[in-house]
Amino acid sequence: MNKPLIIISLLAVLLPFSSCALEILPGQTLNYSDFSYISSVAVGYEYVYFGTTRGVIRYDISNRRWGEPMTGLRGLLGKQIEELKVSTDDEHIWAKTDQGVFEYTDLFRDWNSVGTMPDEPTNGRHLQPAPVYFPPIGFNYMPDGTLVDNNGRRFPLTDIVDDGWSNLWIGTWGLGALHADNTNLRMEPLQYGLLQEDISTICLDNGILWMGGQADNSLRTGITLFDWRRNIFDYIETEAGFTLKTDNINDISVDPANIFVATDNGVWAIDKGNRTINNKLFRNSGLPDNKVLAVLTSGDTLFVGSEFGLGLLSISLDSAAFSPNYF
Repeated sequence: MNKPLIIISLLAVLLPFSSCALEILPGQTLNYSDFSYISSVAVGYEYVYFGTTRGVIRYDISNRRWGEPMTGLRGLLGKQIEELKVSTDDEHIWAKTDQGVFEYTDLFRDWNSVGTMPDEPTNGRHLQPAPVYFPPIGFNYMPDGTLVDNNGRRFPLTDIVDDGWSNLWIGTWGLGALHADNTNLRMEPLQYGLLQEDISTICLDNGILWMGGQADNSLRTGITLFDWRRNIFDYIETEAGFTLKTDNINDISVDPANIFVATDNGVWAIDKGNRTINNKLFRNSGLPDNKVLAVLTSGDTLFVGSEFGLGLLSISLDSAAFSPNYF
């Protein structure tokens, strides 16, 4: 069953923090989703823009960092971007969606419906995939223009733009945006957005949002980490073939050293320092059930909630080591 898209609307929650450095445009709510499915790439003067199945995202070329997504703006109907164009000075952006063609004007900071995509000069030139690229670690590049990871998952290249300044900006279907220098063709992932679009649990720890939800049919699953003040995303992925690959994430709790994750198949204990899963607990570890719905840490105790009761475990405060004595 397809679930409606669940997005994070952070405007009302995040604005009260005085250290917030987000550039929220008038009339905009910042919505974040899975931006890894890219259909179109366009280059302006300041930004390169990526049209995704969940709206438009943009990357600051000179400062080498992501700008805030252009989501939640007035007037743009349809989140699935089919084609994207931008003027050479970033003043105008045109997006063709499943509900028509829309123009964004920097002067008015909103979108308006227009008839067709304009015949305007733009920066850069679109390229076909080259026979050879040097892919990121963990991937192989196929001459047909597809990246294949070590688990056999395939991520086709969808659009490539040479900006004329030695940069190749590459969109993929399922792996997000990539950058490569056109002299060495080494691909660099530019990760941004949610690992999977369903977010049903959020835990805030020292300014970092740890998020997860229902796996559904997501190609990539796991935990999304979002440093919202710095606009930086990171991920802890469950790989294909891994025992917990398709598990739903039901709850997240934190102690000084660990992140505890309640899933449909036990509890993960994640080391906050190296961000790896260093322990897993199941019913044979003493839990009431493998399907864990809630977790909570307090001092040296981990509370585990399930459909069949509450389990209490004694944990070490400086590691994810668990005492064999269950309460």
